[in-house]
Amino acid sequence: MKKLILLITSAISFSLGAQSTQDTIDKPFWQSMMFDRTVNIHNAKRAFDLYFSNKAKIKGTGYKQFERWYHHWSMKVNPDGSFPAPNNTLNEYRKFRRNNLTPRSGTGAWKNLGPFDDPFLVGEFVGVGRVNAIGFHSS
Repeated sequence: MKKLILLITSAISFSLGAQSTQDTIDKPFWQSMMFDRTVNIHNAKRAFDLYFSNKAKIKGTGYKQFERWYHHWSMKVNPDGSFPAPNNTLNEYRKFRRNNLTPRSGTGAWKNLGPFDDPFLVGEFVGVGRVNAIGFHSS
């Protein structure tokens, strides 16, 4: 009896797996997968490849859009193919600031280097003009 139930359940699961592959070939499920961040990117690529396995890659089918989307996200997803959390970058930035940066003074340590005398000569301001460069020293 147990063997019969095991045989029936395995046959049903095998037929369901084949049915989902056939549905993926006939219906463009990859289009909705592109907008769902809970879907694994590898599953979306598999559905895309199955859909275009028996179709021409012509203009208007969405082929180029998917390839651009896949190329954009393939290096940004987690190693298992899942999308990172939306606040992942912000959390990493906060963690970096907390662990690596030391507090700094908001005013700095500015020191006047001159000129100290009034450059006014006979109605003209000598030496007053455009600033071409400002140099900063690390000390």
